[in-house]
Amino acid sequence: MKKSYFMGILGALIGGIIASIPWIVVYVYLNFIYSFLAFLVAMGALYGYQLFNGKVDKKLPFIIAIVSFISITIATLVIIPSLLIVNEEIPLTIANFKYLYSSSEFVSAIIKDYVISIIFTFLGISSVIKNLSFQT
Repeated sequence: MKKSYFMGILGALIGGIIASIPWIVVYVYLNFIYSFLAFLVAMGALYGYQLFNGKVDKKLPFIIAIVSFISITIATLVIIPSLLIVNEEIPLTIANFKYLYSSSEFVSAIIKDYVISIIFTFLGISSVIKNLSFQT
């Protein structure tokens, strides 16, 4: 099978989202932000990229960084708030989602958690990039 950026990026997105599941579960169901788990996202993105036969060259570290950032952003700002709403047995509607984000206390907390998670994700990215340099 021919290697391609498109399939690699698709695999990286899937891998990044799947790798974020432990972090999401701990956050939502244990009411604890364990940002250390966010660093797994970069490793999941790399694994997905390779699994989907992505083209490996000098662009790969940038692709993994961007996909990891997108995965953490989606997980933190969309998936986690949605699960928090559902966890409270409130219907998941756009109105309830907007209501949650209208709370300055919630927004402040989620942004703080987002920043910390981004830091740990980029630590994971740097580890992945370091390991890539040994492979090539």
